[in-house]
Amino acid sequence: ILSAYCFVACLVCDELTPILFPVVCVPYMISSIAGLTTWIVYGVAVLFFFIGILVFALLHRDKKLRKGRMFWFIILADFAFLIGGIFTHFNILNFLMILGTSLIVLLMYWLCINYTGNITRFLAKSFLFLSLIIIAEMWLSYISLGDISTAFSQKLVRIGLSEINTASIYLSLGLMSTLYLGCMKKRDYLYLFLSLFILANIVFTFSRAGLLVGGIVFILGVIYFILKSPNKKLLLIIASSLVFVALIFTAVFFDKIATTLFFIANIQRVAIPGAIFDLLQGDFVADA
Repeated sequence: ILSAYCFVACLVCDELTPILFPVVCVPYMISSIAGLTTWIVYGVAVLFFFIGILVFALLHRDKKLRKGRMFWFIILADFAFLIGGIFTHFNILNFLMILGTSLIVLLMYWLCINYTGNITRFLAKSFLFLSLIIIAEMWLSYISLGDISTAFSQKLVRIGLSEINTASIYLSLGLMSTLYLGCMKKRDYLYLFLSLFILANIVFTFSRAGLLVGGIVFILGVIYFILKSPNKKLLLIIASSLVFVALIFTAVFFDKIATTLFFIANIQRVAIPGAIFDLLQGDFVADA
């Protein structure tokens, strides 16, 4: 359906901005690709999408094209991604997926540079909107299980592709987008609370890497946010209050937080460097 939409958009639109949000959503929407039939359907959809892009390029071949400042950096990053993927659980399908993903990233950047306008705010709004959708889906999934405390303790809900926890990745992007959209606004404190809400929900994806990235983005973003804000005093009071509440909450519930998030019992049995490395890997598993 998305491929058909993108194909039609390539035929009737003068720029590619309308297809960006559906393309951004695709990695989140895919929960698994298994079985020959699924692979065939997926392959046909991707082929259909690229045919649309080719038709669009042919219809606009009189346009002067450019590479963009990040072109060679993305090629370098794609090459590193490809080399890393080759030596990780190598098989031909994984190799083709990694190669295809690398080329798609490069192609989408090139297309955005040449066939869209200023897309920064558009993508920021898209990631914020998608983050709110994911949060709603997460909580509906937890509530539908009946016993929320049991759902939390067993980490029963996985949203998106669980092997890489796409939910936490998109929420981190939504967090960054919220701070970007709120920067230097008169009511920027509302965006600060919204970003804090998204950060709190990253915790419930039970992704340690996602929480680490989200926390770093939030801290650095808030510092920049305050420096640029027309409401510096108000934001400083809010930020100080949040830090104070977080410290009290951590002191009162430290054991439960540490047990839930970092598996202290397991950490005590391994070397500290190994424990730190382990904390940054993947998602939680129920019986860890």
